[in-house]
Parts: sequence; structure tokens; C-alpha cells
Amino acid sequence: MVSYPATVSVVAEKGYFTFKNYTMKRRLLFRVLFSVILGIVTMILFSNYGNKAVHPDLNAMMLGAFLKQQSDPARLDPQFKHYTFLFLKGVTLKGTAVTKDGLFSAGDIAAAGLGYGYSEEGPAEKTVKYWIVDGGYSADVPEVPASLRHFYDPTRPAGERYLTDIANARIMGSLQKYVFSNPHIDGVQWALGERGVHATSIQDHQYTWERGKLWIQMALNETKLEKKNEYMASAWRSLGETLHMIADNGCPPHVRNDAHPSPMFNNNNLFGNPDPYEELLDELRTKKPDEFVQLAKGVPDAILKEKFAAMKTAAAIAHEMASYTNANFVTNETISGTDRNGKTIHQITHPETPYYAPLLQDMTYNEEDYTYQTANGVKQCSDLDYFAGVVPHLCKPRVTLDCVKSQARVLIPTIIEAGKNVIKLYIPKLKVEILSAEKNLVKGIIRHTTDEEYTSEIRYNGMVKLLLKDKKYKIKKEIEVLAKNGAFEQAVTNLPEGGITTATIEFGGISIQSPDFKNITEEKASAPSNWVTSKKFQGFWFRIDIMSQISGENRNTFDNTGAKFKYNHIFNYEVNHYNKGYYDPASKGIVFKQNGNILTASWELINNRNSTFKTYVGSATITLESPTTASVLIKEVLYFRAHSEATVDTVRFDCSVKGLPYQRSITGVEQHFTATPFPFMRSLHYSFRGKFSDSVVDKYLNVPGNTNQMIDLVIVEIEE
Repeated sequence: MVSYPATVSVVAEKGYFTFKNYTMKRRLLFRVLFSVILGIVTMILFSNYGNKAVHPDLNAMMLGAFLKQQSDPARLDPQFKHYTFLFLKGVTLKGTAVTKDGLFSAGDIAAAGLGYGYSEEGPAEKTVKYWIVDGGYSADVPEVPASLRHFYDPTRPAGERYLTDIANARIMGSLQKYVFSNPHIDGVQWALGERGVHATSIQDHQYTWERGKLWIQMALNETKLEKKNEYMASAWRSLGETLHMIADNGCPPHVRNDAHPSPMFNNNNLFGNPDPYEELLDELRTKKPDEFVQLAKGVPDAILKEKFAAMKTAAAIAHEMASYTNANFVTNETISGTDRNGKTIHQITHPETPYYAPLLQDMTYNEEDYTYQTANGVKQCSDLDYFAGVVPHLCKPRVTLDCVKSQARVLIPTIIEAGKNVIKLYIPKLKVEILSAEKNLVKGIIRHTTDEEYTSEIRYNGMVKLLLKDKKYKIKKEIEVLAKNGAFEQAVTNLPEGGITTATIEFGGISIQSPDFKNITEEKASAPSNWVTSKKFQGFWFRIDIMSQISGENRNTFDNTGAKFKYNHIFNYEVNHYNKGYYDPASKGIVFKQNGNILTASWELINNRNSTFKTYVGSATITLESPTTASVLIKEVLYFRAHSEATVDTVRFDCSVKGLPYQRSITGVEQHFTATPFPFMRSLHYSFRGKFSDSVVDKYLNVPGNTNQMIDLVIVEIEE
């Protein structure tokens, strides 16, 4: 028979409670006490700067640098030439934000139902700036899961760059080892996510870079403004949490596998030791904010600055930032090498796998302030030699406040450079363009240029604002039109003759405006003349070549028959639909409709001979301005398959040219070898398999002195 304590028997007999609920209360009391202790301990376990002050400030600095560059015509990125960023005021977005800090989320399995220290989220409305800035804070919430997922050691193999260091302390080390399991995920993986894989549970990161890009694409596909803005609020928060990771990769302990719990006493056996860089920088931000801000005005690494600007993915920038920090800055626990007295110093954490740079013997020792300095002038650590006779323990090299400031003067400006380039990659490359504004009809398109971050073309859906201006740029009318799948069309009464039309789209604090387009209402059919009416037009040949040189001819190469041909090239395309015998009988051939000097035609030409499987669908408007010049608007889509079982690929070509010299032929013989340079295109767009080449083509369009834009137009005609 089991005997129970007398006190329990007495109270049980009196009916107050049973042994079962006595045991439950003991467990509950233990759980409450453990939760309180755990809360106090975990709040000081792992830190990465100050999530409530330093990280938001760093995000603000990165965003500020990006906006400053884009507002300077001499330095702005060409892709943002027609962008306006309304991030600071004027536009607010409703979304979900952290409303209460906490150690765990309520559904986190690690919390085990403790009921203590849960974080909370709820509705919020903020400007774009504060969605991004506050992402620097929310990336650390809930704090315990975040603290284990914000480390990235670039010297380790891919997939093994997460934190493996156990805190140098009994209590902290035990908690880390036995209570919080290692998630085996590094800071870059956690922040960026995996392409095509999106968060599905509370254990996943909900605001990754990849998920943020998905929200942007959803916003651009959404026609309802409220929903579009909601998606963009989540997207900007995701960017802010990604920038938090960029800042972590510019923080030495986070890239040197250095767990750094904050102690009650320095280097004690119970609580371990914090990293001075984070602790002292946070203290500086709190007590001397003006001095903290001055750190950002230091000089970033010049070589790294150029590298960041050329990189095509956020992952590449994050890794480069971490690699630079790891190789050029020490932490208190990873100082190693031979000191000035010839003594070998082993790093405290993981001495069996030391970092090989920077080492003490490779630094210059300054006897005036007792600091070890690297070649870039950064004070890495100090041995405080003047204390040698009093407290020898203090004479070991360590990171002091002076060293922290010296490191930060390089690290913070470099973080800013990395961050502003990450922001650049986050924003899709969109271009709004009016294709035509004539006969009281405006047509336009929103094009997306794919890149390594956005590999699939985005088709914009949503409102487009048309501004109709007269010749003096005075706005005469504003019209809103709905774009579908990247295209819009709007009938306009009384289109200002000779005036200007622009189109603008807006999403999540970004406004993109088209270049000015001059209305063509003055181009009406002219009175019949002999050079127009004496012929019947049955087809045409159009060819464009853009060569890589800015000056000089490049049409002086001969083939083995002696015929002259061109060898270059940046771009070429031809529309040569005059030979009807080339296409299948089912094709809808070219038939020009003639209205005075204006020729219009559309076609659907099929060529499935010799296993080519091609179909050309297009239209053209040719306005004969004189016997020798014409304006041309051509649109064509080529659908093709490599073989009968292959998927269908596309080539799209849109071109608008004014004042183009042309030739006339009654034979259809190719005459494009005689074309002359033509540097005055209105527009040109070309895509292959959904990938636009506009940025490459635009570089060589309308450049003064560029004689290498060769355009040929041959109109094939027969006598009536």
C-alpha cells in the first residue's frame, strides 16, 4: 500500500482536494516558476543588435540610401527612371503587424502550452517606410525561435552554416543544449526562404524574401485596390525582415558561429559572456543616439560596394556581406593568433576550428592606445596594457568600446550599401508605355523585364491613369482605364490634337509613368496623288538591325557569292511577308487596305512545311509621308515549336518608327542591303519565350552619333 504525506491525508479527508489535484497544483506551480525563470533567461540568451532600436534604425538607413540614390538624376538606376517612390508619406497600407513582443508565438510547439510570453499580431496601418523599418523589429519576434535562426557562417559548406556553438555557460549552455533544439537552418535560409516553397505552418517563417516577391506578384495581378495594398503591406514587411538579415550578416558574432548570451557578470561560468559589439552598440544607440547616427557616415569598403551593385540576387549579396564580415572582423571569443609578445592566443569558442583571418600577427599594434589594427585602419581589439601591473587578467586582447566604434564605422556603411542594392532587386522592372494615341483611341502596355529574382513575366492587372495634355502640357482630361494581362485600350473623345498623353500605374507606394507620347491626330489620309494611287500594294519587307558600335558602318562583309551582308550584332528582326507561296494555303495572307496614303493590314500566316511549325500573327500600319519616307507601326507574334510534340514558344515584336526612308519594288526581291542608318525610333520591344530584351535594345536607341540602327522597309507593289 502506498503511503501519502499526513498533511495530504488530512486535507483529503476534509474534502478540500484529492492527491490528484494536489499533484496537478504542484506541477502547475513548477510550470509557472519554470516559465518565469525561463522567460528571464531566454530574454537575455541570444541577441542580435537591439531589435527595438538598432535594427529598425539600420533598416531606415538602408531605405534612406536607396531613396536618396533614386532621387538623384546623376545616380539613379536606369530601370527606375520613370518610377516615383511614395514611401515616406501620402500612402498608407493596411496589413498585419506585431502588436505585442514575446518569447514564443501562441501556436509554437516549443512553448509547450506554457501560456507565458506569447507574442501577438494584429491589424495595422503604416506608410511604406514604417512597414520596412518595423520589419527590422518584427524579424526578431517571437524572440526564442528567431534567436536560433539568425546565424550564418560563410566558411562552412552550404547547408551547414547554421549556429552550432553552445553558449559558454552552465545555465545558458544547458538551456540551449537540452531545452531548445537546433533548428539546423541558417539566417540566410530563414530570411530568404526557398523559391517556390512558401510558409505553411506556424513553425515556418511567414515573411520571407520569396514570399514577399509572391505578394508583389499577387498585388500586380490584383484589380481590387484594397486587396492590392494589403498584399503590398505584407511584401514591404517581408523586405524589412530580409534587411534585418543583411544587418546580421554585417555583425561579427552572427557570421562567426558565436553564441553570445548576455550575463550578469562578465565571463562567468553560469551565464557566459555577451558579444561587446552588439551590447555596446545597442547601449550607444540608447544613450548617445547622435553619435550612433554618425557611425553610418563612415566609408564602406570600395571593392565590396562595386560588387554589391553588380550582383543579381539577394542571396549573393547576403553571402558576400557575411564573407566580408567574417574575414575582416573579430569577436571577443574569436580573437586568435600570436600577440605582440609572441604568445599564442587561442579563440575561446571552438578553438579546434579557428578562423584564419584576421589574426593578431597580421595586425599592427598601436602602443599609444593599446589596440591591434588591421590594414584598413579598423581597431579590432585592445589589450589595455596600462592595467598590466594591477589586473593582469584585463591584458588579454578583447573588443572594447573604442574597437566597437571603429568596426561599426566600416560595417554600418557597408551594410547600408548591401541593403540598398537588395531593395533594388526586390522591386520588379516594369515599364509603362503608350503604343499609339490616334483616331481618338489610346493603346498601351505594361511590360515586365524578367531577371534572376523574377524569372517569370508578370502581367499587370489594375487601374491605369491616362493624362491627356495639350501642346502646352496643360492637363485637359484624366481617365482611368482597367489594364488586363499587361495591356490597356481606351476610346477618347476629342483627343488633344498634337498634344501629349501619359499613362501611370500605382501599387503599394510606387508610381510608374510612361514617357510622353505625342498624339498623332494630325496624321490623316492625304489627298490622292500619283505616287500613291497608281500602285496596288500586296506586301512588304521590314528589317531592323541594331549593332553594338555607336559609330561607323558594319555592312562591309561579303559572303561566298560576293553579296554584301551585315555582321554584328545586338539585335535584329525582320518581317518579310510578301511571298505568299512560302506559307500554307490555309494562311490568311496580307491584304492592304488603302485610305489615301495610309495602308493597314493584318495577317495570320502558317508555315508548317519542313517541320518548322510556325505561325505569324500580326498587323501593320504604314503611313506614306512622301515618295521616299513613311511612318510604320508593326506588331507581330511568332508562335513556334521545335517539333510537332514540343510546347509552343513565342517571339513578340512591336516597333514604331517615324520618318523612315523606304524602297518600292515590283518583284519582291530582298533589297535590305541598301538601307541607311536611322537613329529616330519611337519605340521597340522584343521578347523571346516571355523574356524581354528591352533594356539591351534601349541602350542603343536614339543615341546621338549612332549610325548603327539600320532599318529597311521595302513595299512590294504591282501595277493596277
